[in-house]
Amino acid sequence: MSRYPVLFLCGLAVALPAVALAGPASTAGDQSLQLSGSITPNKASPSNGARGVVLKLHVAYESLNQGAQVKEVTKQVAIKGPSGLKFHPDRAAVCKVSDMLQSDANGQPVGPSACPQGSQIGSGTATADARPAVPQPVPATVQIINGSDDVNPDGTPRTPGTPSVVLYAKTNIGATSILPFDIDGSRLHVDFAPLPPGQTQPYHIQTVDVTLPNRGGSKAYVTAPRRCGSTHRWAFSMTVSNYDGPTVTARHSVRCRKA
Repeated sequence: MSRYPVLFLCGLAVALPAVALAGPASTAGDQSLQLSGSITPNKASPSNGARGVVLKLHVAYESLNQGAQVKEVTKQVAIKGPSGLKFHPDRAAVCKVSDMLQSDANGQPVGPSACPQGSQIGSGTATADARPAVPQPVPATVQIINGSDDVNPDGTPRTPGTPSVVLYAKTNIGATSILPFDIDGSRLHVDFAPLPPGQTQPYHIQTVDVTLPNRGGSKAYVTAPRRCGSTHRWAFSMTVSNYDGPTVTARHSVRCRKA
């Protein structure tokens, strides 16, 4: 199964309030992207240990077209946290993306039902824009899984798998999505295969709200940076790049305190 953008977009869909005052909306082509993030507590890790935190993200990716979704075909989505923010995939059970992609009796990916206990590290909700076919946002629930991304965007095996934060979403109409965001320091990114000739992208991501809670102590999945910096702010960014249109990047920052 190739990782086409439709897998990303069909599965994303019920929005929560933004976790913090969002940064300014950025526009490019017919895209509008807005991001907000929070780290709780907003205090740097001490020199003698890493401080576990709650990480929340809210994304709004909207079309500037009248009555239609964004026309671009997604190539990559990348989210960058503050420098020094750390994800710890060794602190939770691991679920292989290839296992999650196995089909059930209805032809849908089995998702987290294939995962070991202790691999879920967060949850959330989302909405998707399928206009003009579906005039209203399509709602879904979201689970965040500690994963091993052992499948390339074109569907071929990847050995070894890459540690990843996997977003699994299931809509109220049954469509599902499995999105492995590979971990690269404080950056998470998911890449997509191009669409086959003549195929269009029926859905686009609209809003997403996710929370990775603080599991505590040596089990904390996300830990705070060790520095707050001279500006006393931590920066977030998100970039959506496309095969057939401009890239759009949104930024947000939150106040932080020294250890």
